[in-house]
Amino acid sequence: LVKQRVQYGGRVYERSGGIKPFLKSIRDGYIGYYLPDQDHGPEHSVFVDFFATRKATLPGLGKIAKLSRSKVLPLFASMNTEDGTFDIEILPAFELDKGEEQDARTCNEAIEYFVGDKPEQYMWVLQLLHSQEDGSNYYNLFKPRYNSDWKV
Repeated sequence: LVKQRVQYGGRVYERSGGIKPFLKSIRDGYIGYYLPDQDHGPEHSVFVDFFATRKATLPGLGKIAKLSRSKVLPLFASMNTEDGTFDIEILPAFELDKGEEQDARTCNEAIEYFVGDKPEQYMWVLQLLHSQEDGSNYYNLFKPRYNSDWKV
């Protein structure tokens, strides 16, 4: 996957390498693609509304925009099932200067907008709601307790 992404001059950064190389690339004129919807745990997140629940959301998008001196354009790529091509929808730039929680909520609102029209195009297999404010885990509710639970 990395090979495909870099074959035309793109850059890929591992999360373990920190954010500084990513910010430098943006300042150098590269386009950055940031995926803020993954759950990185409560210690790295703020809890804000996401559809009908609250979700651990990465809070740093406003800071990334400021440090990279860039605008953030929300976009959503989806497969066009009629012709097999990809459609890309881009919204106007975010205004990210209202604080971490409001900026995170703004990001979630964009995801809700895109996914609301095309829920089948979203990566629901990610454990997006793994971290909960009360420490519970939704996904444990659906795991079998015993091997016999799997028998039909």
